[in-house]
Amino acid sequence: GRPSSQGRHTSALCTLSACACQNPKTMVAVADDSLIATAIRSYARLIKRRSRLVVAFWLVFLAATAPFAPGIFSATTQEFTPPPSSAAHQANAALQAQFPVAGRATQFVVLLSTRDGSSVLE
Repeated sequence: GRPSSQGRHTSALCTLSACACQNPKTMVAVADDSLIATAIRSYARLIKRRSRLVVAFWLVFLAATAPFAPGIFSATTQEFTPPPSSAAHQANAALQAQFPVAGRATQFVVLLSTRDGSSVLE
C-alpha cells in the first residue's frame, strides 16, 4: 500500500518561521513554497542525482587550475595600507608614534573615539 502521510511534513504544515518539523531520522526545517525555496530544492535534487558528475567537475577544475596556484603568492600581497586621510591611517600613525616597534608588527588597530571629542578612558 501507499505510505501514510503522517510521518511526512509539507510546507503547508510547517514553515521556517513557525517551527522545525521532526523527521524520524533528523530534525528538518521546511521552508515556504516560495520561488527561491523551490529553486533550492530543485538544485539540491540535481546535485544529489548527479553527485559523480559534480565530483568529476571539481577534480577537472582542480587539475586545470593547480598549475596557477603557486603564482597567486607572487601576484598578491598580505599587506593592507589604509588611505592617508582615513581614521585607520591616523590610528596606525598614533600607534607607531607611541610604540615604534609594536606599531609596525601589529596587524589590527582599534580606533576608539567619542562624539564630543572627550577621552574614551573617562
